[in-house]
Amino acid sequence: EALQSISKAHDLLLVEDNAHGLGGTYKGKPLGSFGDFATQSFHATKNIQCGEGGALVINSPEFIERAEIIREKGTNRSKFVRGEVQKYQWIDNGSSYLLADVLAAQLLGSLEEFNMIQKNRSYYWNSFARVLQTSNDNEIYRISKFEGIENNTAHILYIEFNNASLLQESQERLKKKGVCLQKHYQPLHNSSAAKKLQLENKSHFLNTLEASEKLHRIPIWSKMEDGIVSEIIEALLDLQYLR
Repeated sequence: EALQSISKAHDLLLVEDNAHGLGGTYKGKPLGSFGDFATQSFHATKNIQCGEGGALVINSPEFIERAEIIREKGTNRSKFVRGEVQKYQWIDNGSSYLLADVLAAQLLGSLEEFNMIQKNRSYYWNSFARVLQTSNDNEIYRISKFEGIENNTAHILYIEFNNASLLQESQERLKKKGVCLQKHYQPLHNSSAAKKLQLENKSHFLNTLEASEKLHRIPIWSKMEDGIVSEIIEALLDLQYLR
């Protein structure tokens, strides 16, 4: 809402990164519908996926025609396919952003099962979250919360530990029970590429660095077998013995 106000006040375009937000809503409005554009990812790690690929959501109609041209290598081929012109030609900048047919078929299958996928992920997310809350009497960590989001997309369930020693102990406990507590992404400014570009000393994001060290993810996917779910729950219950 704040970004919408700033964009409106300064006549800026707002691009919404909705890579993880498909199916979520805020105040009754779908995530991905707040910006002039929204980007949607169908990467293999997302709820709805086809291995690679994505979509551009265009919420401002005046940009649709040029987006079609850019997508089709700078041509007006989309108009030709619809029978609006007799032949197509190159008229603007562009590249080949079309999804391959085999990936599109896989994506269509995922979209047709969208409700089932979200239902399953939400069930696992809520099951694990309840156990984590039960095992957190000492308030040694916090779990992911999405303030104001009415429909949790259940894309990610993370634990953010209060200190590194508790994190290490929890990793060891879970590993013994066959559960991997996966570390989240490395901050870009602290990456190898940033060091090559000598950017790491120009940016001091201490909170970002601290969060990246403490934040770890619980495994969730859409078709987890009952035995695996039970094993994860058993492992998470063991966290209540952390001190």
